Order: sequence, then structure tokens, then C-alpha cells
Amino acid sequence: MAVSEHTVAAKFPPIKQTQESMVYPNDDFLATFARTEQAPKSIHEFAKSGSPVLSVLVSSFTDATIVGLCWPHILMDGLGYSEFLHNWSLVLAGEEDKVTRPIDINCDPMWEMADPARFDIAEEWAFGRHEIQGVDLLWFQLRYLWNAMFTSPPERRLIMISNDAFHRLVDNTRLELKEWAEEQGESQPPFISDGDILTGWIMKAANKHKTSRTSRPTILGQAFNLRPYLREDVINPPEIAHADVDRKGVYISNMVSAVYTLLPRGFLQVQPVFRIALEQRKAVQQQTEENQVLGLLRHHRETFQRTGKYQPIFGTHDSDLYFVTNAIKLQLQHMIDLSPAIVTDPAEGDSKGITRTNLSSYVSGFQKLNAVFPGIIILKGKDQFGNIWLNPTLRRDCWRGVEQEVQQL
Repeated sequence: MAVSEHTVAAKFPPIKQTQESMVYPNDDFLATFARTEQAPKSIHEFAKSGSPVLSVLVSSFTDATIVGLCWPHILMDGLGYSEFLHNWSLVLAGEEDKVTRPIDINCDPMWEMADPARFDIAEEWAFGRHEIQGVDLLWFQLRYLWNAMFTSPPERRLIMISNDAFHRLVDNTRLELKEWAEEQGESQPPFISDGDILTGWIMKAANKHKTSRTSRPTILGQAFNLRPYLREDVINPPEIAHADVDRKGVYISNMVSAVYTLLPRGFLQVQPVFRIALEQRKAVQQQTEENQVLGLLRHHRETFQRTGKYQPIFGTHDSDLYFVTNAIKLQLQHMIDLSPAIVTDPAEGDSKGITRTNLSSYVSGFQKLNAVFPGIIILKGKDQFGNIWLNPTLRRDCWRGVEQEVQQL
């Protein structure tokens, strides 16, 4: 059977060269190609069943092969997944000697770095004063509980922004920033990344339906990889290296935290995309200094020891919460090369001449449907044609504004 003849497989969003940006419907139904129906869907089910934490499901068609991978997030973060895909490709190519070894699972650098006995941090973590506590935290939780019970559930969809549309967005935003900087008397505009611009655009689009009066303050959390911001002797100090823990290799487990940006009521409605992007960049520059990163880890460790929960919430009790993960730099779609595993019918000749092929579709999702609160936005990556893919989970009224903005790109 060909992919196009299968009622579900035919609905994979295609990677192709196009001038038209698109919003695709929820793709949770494609999970049938990622795992079996009996596969564990939570960490408790994994522990109870004793199932392997990583599973591979291969579905073969006459004109394509779908490879599904499934694992709990505690196994690895985005960089760890990138390393896994790269090493898997090396093994398939017969280059096992080039495979990088993962660091011993018993090693927990993030917990160790947060130990007050290791570092005397002179400055406080800048964002700690914004933690929601007490009555404010209760009101925040009750509001989210109310929305979960009495409003329509969030919808996860897939957005594809064409290469040309993306470059227009970036160029126009940087031009507006340059003109603004000149008005401020600055000789050079401040730096903002493509990811900042993309996040600013989706945030503004998702809140288009609100006015300055009906909007709320916004908490924007952005996942960031801690590895580049800390020296190697901080992550793996010689004085705590244990003989029974192998620290040589790559730490594939989660070494990520968040940078937080607080935007006042009405900011997303009034300000242009470059101002939203600029606020994000200021937060990143301030909160990723080494002492600030160590202060953040210490704050999380103390919160866990006090409450049994890792992640505190920041902002105000009436804030809307968004969380963005930018995986574009990881280039996950390009990290894997399965061509060495391709075999052909002997009657058709040798398969040694087969070269690397690009992915024709790439989707990712969650094992449990509706397990994600509204406001999760994943910037998935850039395909071989330069198109940008996003995977937001938003409320239905937010999607109306996003769809309008996608059409106008």
C-alpha cells in the first residue's frame, strides 16, 4: 500500500517548496505511528510495566517508511535527542567508533551546581522576587482550574511559515527596529535573534483578539539550554568527580531551565513585534549570566526541598502564562540519516548507491492527549526548503488571530 492510500498516513503534513504559509489541524491522530496502543503514557506506567524508556515503531509502505520514536521527557532534552539521532545515524553507517558516550545516569550536574556549599553567589537571582506565593498563587491556580473545567480545551496545531514569508517577517521587523533605534539616538540597533522575532510574532498574533482593557499581564517563559552558559569546570568540577560515576561523554538528560519575561497588561496589543522581541532578548542577556544561572538553579533546588516541586511560577496572580521552546537551532530534522538502513529488492540491484534522502514529513507530539496547558509554543525547526514549522497549543479564540496573521504573511 502507498502512503497516499492509507486513511491516516496520507494526512502527514508534507515538507515541500511553497509560497503559501499554512495552519494544519491537530495531528495527535498521527500518534498511531509513534507508539503502539499498549505503550505506557506516563512515567508511572513506565515504572509499573518495566517497558523500555525508548521505543521505535517502523511502518512500511510501498513508497515510504514512517519511523516513530517514543520516550518520556525525563530521558533526554532537545540537545540529548539531537545527540541520540546523530549517534543512531553513525551506528547505521557502521561508524560505531565515532559514537559519543552518554554520561552516567547517576550524575546530576544541575542538582550539584545548586549546592550552596559549592558556590558563594554574591548576587541574588534577579527574577526570584517575582515568584507567585501564598494567596496570589492560590488565585492563579484557581483561575487556571476554572478555565480547564469551564472553557473549551486548548487546541494543538501545526503552522508552516514559508521561507519567503519568514524572511519578509524578519527583514521588516529588523527594519522597524533600526528606525526605532535611530529615533532613540542609537548608532546601531540592539541585537534580536530570528527566534526572538518569531516568538514575538506568535505572541502578538495569539493575543490579537484582546484589547488593552481585556488583556492580562503576560508571563513568557523560554526554555534555554544551560550547557553553553556555564564553564566546564562548573558543570563537572574535578573535586566532586566520583570513581563510581563516569563523567566522560555527553549529558543527554535534561539540562534546561527557563528565562522569564514579564510583559505588562496591554503590551502585546500596543507594541510592535520588535519591541516584544527586544524585551525577550533583554531577559535572556540578564538571566543567562553565570551567577544568574547558578542563582536560578539554587532557587529551584530550595523550592524543591521546601515544597517537593521543582518549578515555581513567576509573575502576578492574574497573569497569562506562555512557554516557548525554540528547537530551530538544533536542526533535529537534519540530524538523522537513515539511508544506510535502506534495502532494495535484489532484482532492482545493489542499494549501495542510495544517497541520503531528506525527510518528507516530520511531526512531534505528546503521549497523553490534552496533557498540556494552553500557551505551550514549540518552534520545531526549519526544513530543507527554509520553511519554518511551529507547534503551538492555544485556546480557540487565540487561534483566530493566529490564522489571520498567517494569511497576511
